[in-house]
Amino acid sequence: MPRYTNKGKNWKHQGHNKPAEYYDHDDQNRRVSFKQNRLDKHSRKDYRKLKDRLLNDDDFQMSGEGTSQRRGGFNRHGKGGRSFQGPGKGRLENHTGWFRALIINGASHDKSFLLASLKNFVAPTELIPIYYQIEEHDSFFYIDDYAAALAVMRADKQMTLTGDTKVFIRVSPCTPKVALTDRLKEKIKMVMVSRYNTETKALDLTRFHVDPELVEDSCCAISRPPVMSVILEVIGEHIPTLQALNLDHNCMSVTETLSSLARRAPHLQILYLGKNRFTGLNSLNIIKGLPLIELNLEGNILCRKFNSKTDYQNSVQKMFPKLVRLDGTDLTPAIGFDLEEKKVDLPESHSSFLCSEEGRDITLEFVKQYFGLYDGVDRSGLINAYHDTAVFSLTTAYNTPPTPQNTTRLNDYLSHNRNLKRVNGHNRREELIKKGKTEISEFLCTLPRTQHDPASFTLDLSIFNAKLMLIFSLTGVFKEPDVKGEPHRHFYRKFVLLLSDAGVAIVNDMMHVTNATQNQIKNCFVAVPLPVAAVPPKPPVAAINQLEVVQSFSAQTGMNTEWSQKYESFCFFSACELIFKLVLDS
Repeated sequence: MPRYTNKGKNWKHQGHNKPAEYYDHDDQNRRVSFKQNRLDKHSRKDYRKLKDRLLNDDDFQMSGEGTSQRRGGFNRHGKGGRSFQGPGKGRLENHTGWFRALIINGASHDKSFLLASLKNFVAPTELIPIYYQIEEHDSFFYIDDYAAALAVMRADKQMTLTGDTKVFIRVSPCTPKVALTDRLKEKIKMVMVSRYNTETKALDLTRFHVDPELVEDSCCAISRPPVMSVILEVIGEHIPTLQALNLDHNCMSVTETLSSLARRAPHLQILYLGKNRFTGLNSLNIIKGLPLIELNLEGNILCRKFNSKTDYQNSVQKMFPKLVRLDGTDLTPAIGFDLEEKKVDLPESHSSFLCSEEGRDITLEFVKQYFGLYDGVDRSGLINAYHDTAVFSLTTAYNTPPTPQNTTRLNDYLSHNRNLKRVNGHNRREELIKKGKTEISEFLCTLPRTQHDPASFTLDLSIFNAKLMLIFSLTGVFKEPDVKGEPHRHFYRKFVLLLSDAGVAIVNDMMHVTNATQNQIKNCFVAVPLPVAAVPPKPPVAAINQLEVVQSFSAQTGMNTEWSQKYESFCFFSACELIFKLVLDS
């Protein structure tokens, strides 16, 4: 900034002993410089006094888990140097809900005396030091309550021990470190046993980490995945019939660690998650499959994000439809269909459905004559099958996902495709409808020649009125013998037939064509073998003396004994059959 001087033309004096006022800019002569901080003469003479002054005037930066890294910083309200930030709420708020209190030179003090003095100083605020440890010359412990952490931070340099010794305490947000050992796992299991109620099948894990059996030797924070994993394993192995679980006040912010809860405790109906760190309902997505009838979320941030209590209850009830009690308040049961899961015997499936036996004969005769003409060389005869005012439409589509067997091009059908998802515009949709028996017959003659497989047909006769009409659908497989590779297609036809004394006539015909699937190709056009009468096996030949066989064979054939012996390797009856055949032929 420009210095104040009486010589500057840009300064306007307002009178005797009155400050001058800067009223103009002089960017060319203006210089900006940053001066280094200077230590006062007392600090330059004695470094120890400087250290004490810094400790008494400055506070550690509350970011991170460990001790402070840099003391002080640039003060935007002054010319530079350090700025003191008082113990305000914003400095300690974090998403984990955990804090670490570091006591400078805490190792030199007796643990019991130090903690007792600290508890007395922060009273009436309750303080439970969790997992007190020594770290070189310092000591630290964890705190799970914001009010207690704020009270401990205010004790910095205010609390004194014997000899007016001030205690320096640094409090910072953190994520507690957990080292699981076999001994600690066994302790967790024993604490769970002591908190389990066998009569109500309820497990109370409220503020689990401050249990007297755990608080001294470890930090068993349920919010940490390793600890929750051990707890769920114990539940699954020893108390799978658990019906109620209380996880209140455990600094939990996510439920991913509860992903296996439904599998470990399938009968769980009551779950308490109050006074935790959940910020939104999406935090509960991982457990929304639980059949809960009672849930407690009171004390979480998410409860304050709704316009009204009704909106909050409705939103939670959508995630848990069977819920009848929320945060201690009875809810109106949700309207729905709560069907019990039970085994249902489905009816036997049939390839075809026929609503009328009388209509069956008419439909089968029509299918036989129609597709006999359709598969022929000339389809012009189909003109007599349609009514004068008949309409016809064609759709086609490729199968998904595509495979080498179902990617054959459908170019002969695509240009006439009336798929309403693909064709926009009323006029274009009208143009693709074939109207009248002449136009329909001419169009069918332009399609590739086909050969249908009657064995692949499935027929559904849905409506039949002997004096009016019948409606049926037909699906199956055909191939195109004149197209390279003889591609196999799957088809669907929907016919509306008008019945009269003169016969039947098609008034509406809808056709859909796509490529056949691999299984359809494999099972179509398979020759059905004709039944063959079983040939009874020949009776086994008894053990006959070789000489008797030769003599008997010689007597029946007229051959001498020498030639009869040459057939000794033949079966007796087979040899006889062969010789008689030769005789008859001659």
